Amino acid sequence: VGKAEIMDQLSPGMLGSTFGGNPTACAAALATLQVIEEEGLLGRAQEIGAVITQRLRGLQARFPQLGDVRGQGAMIGLEFVRDDHQTPHKAAVEAILASARQRGLILLSAGTYGNVVRLLPPIRLSDAELKEGLDKLEAAIAEALSTASPFGVNPQGNPRPALGGARLRPSNKASPE
Repeated sequence: VGKAEIMDQLSPGMLGSTFGGNPTACAAALATLQVIEEEGLLGRAQEIGAVITQRLRGLQARFPQLGDVRGQGAMIGLEFVRDDHQTPHKAAVEAILASARQRGLILLSAGTYGNVVRLLPPIRLSDAELKEGLDKLEAAIAEALSTASPFGVNPQGNPRPALGGARLRPSNKASPE
């Protein structure tokens, strides 16, 4: 694959690679594509993503620090922000990851500022396993953003004035964390 003006200049045999067309690699690739198609794995990825997105978007009213839930298929990002709706909240993500780890749930941070929790569950995950993982994630978020947390909610259960949630807007400012 390349630009026509370049590719049109090549004659047969001018462009290749040492391992291009390896029969074993080609057979493995074809078998992989066949399994993906026969088992409906792309559809399953979409189903998992829809379940995750719906559940976690439902948490945004409870946790205004959860500024955005976005993704494609089963790859989902949860963006955490501070009070101005723009400043990344890396500390919240670190607390969520630690709380999740205590529950046996392995998560990764992502994003330029480390303020995104990245979810990429296996597409062979059962519905029961998906629910269990989401329950653990919700508990981790609740613990990390609880009343006792320095970035949680006040004793009345209302978001602290210093916290908020909205999708991060691009900024030229470096994150304070």
